[in-house]
Amino acid sequence: MSEAGEVPIPPSLTDVEPNRDEHSIPEERNQTDMISRPLGPMTRLPPTAKYLLQYYLLQTTRLTVPSDYARDEICRFVVPMALENRPLLFAIMTFAAVHLHSNGMLSGEPERLIDKLHQSSIQSLQPTLHDRDSAAQALSLATTRTLCQAMIYRGTSSWRVHLDNARSILQHAHFRNGATQNCSCSAIHGFLSSWYDNTEALAALTPLGLRHGQLEVKCLKSVDVQFDVFGGTASDLPGLLREVGAMVKEKRSRRRSQSISTGSGSSILSDSDIDLEAEALVREVRRRLERDTVSNLICDRHLPAALSGDDVQDYVLSNAGYLYTALLYIYCGIQALPISFPEVQDVVNGLVWCSQNMKRSAGFSPRVLLVTPLFTAGLCAVGTARADVKAALEDIGKLVGMPHIPTTLSILEGVWATFDGNAENEDVWSYFEMTTSDFITY
Repeated sequence: MSEAGEVPIPPSLTDVEPNRDEHSIPEERNQTDMISRPLGPMTRLPPTAKYLLQYYLLQTTRLTVPSDYARDEICRFVVPMALENRPLLFAIMTFAAVHLHSNGMLSGEPERLIDKLHQSSIQSLQPTLHDRDSAAQALSLATTRTLCQAMIYRGTSSWRVHLDNARSILQHAHFRNGATQNCSCSAIHGFLSSWYDNTEALAALTPLGLRHGQLEVKCLKSVDVQFDVFGGTASDLPGLLREVGAMVKEKRSRRRSQSISTGSGSSILSDSDIDLEAEALVREVRRRLERDTVSNLICDRHLPAALSGDDVQDYVLSNAGYLYTALLYIYCGIQALPISFPEVQDVVNGLVWCSQNMKRSAGFSPRVLLVTPLFTAGLCAVGTARADVKAALEDIGKLVGMPHIPTTLSILEGVWATFDGNAENEDVWSYFEMTTSDFITY
């Protein structure tokens, strides 16, 4: 390993020991064990497994982790578990391989390698998926989180399968013990719950929305709003995004039913009901923009010492970026305002400002969380704002080698080529929903 902490890139990840599979791990004799026996320290791993794990820890984590503190907390939990359990190790290797391949750093047959690692993780995870033991649930959720992230960055729709699996795991975790009435979800690490909460919220904003509705749990969550250092937003923001996504879906159903019949079809609310809900959501977003300032940031008591002043400021800008994203979905997805309207462009400019005012750091930064807000701003941008959005996305892509930035930009450039953004009858939002039904930015 170099002094800079980067893993040297080998000539080929398929140049491993003769007669050995490129990601082989010593076979477990008892395949019925719920969780495999320890694989041993990293030095005992096969070369490719060791390399991919190191690459994941030093490089791939930068795609999704917004601060050094968050990285340390996640790695403290994940690394020992990955060294002892095949499902998570294979998932980590999958994500690292996706990242390497996107940057042209895998030789041989990279797609075949990624597919094989992906399937190996899924197959070795099957025995634990429905186990109610807290250790098995933690392993299963950590594995599905990693696989879901890998497939999002790979650009395949299979991310939904892993999100559904995570939902099932959490539903099993949120049961009350008959004797103590305690919910077993307390064994789930905070970053895992944060990941699911935020990813489900982003899925709610996709054109397909949440196929099975949002996760409902029986235990009582804290009503206190705190800042989520892993997700980069206030803890109550995912709930707001899910509500906005549900209203966008309702508006879409209403529009569809009106186009095919005079009845209400699958729509539940009337047009006036939807208008009232949209106005209430706008007021709520505006209230939170005033509430969620640096001085009002409520964090875990250990965080002030762990985060720099720049970190805190960037976290606040990340949160604001997602609140602006909610506004754009309300304005364009629910109220159907043309993107040329001043209130829409004010939000686009505010979101671009958030991105431009984050520190340019080569380390861990909340800037990596702004892909979804910037993509949304790009859908609604006109004039020079389009160039600003493109530059911001390219800058993030160069920072960490994000695999899905080219796809994100390709979609935006297709929208920009189709709509100039000046005519009031241009329905950019409907075009986006029809052409990218299951695309998720992350």
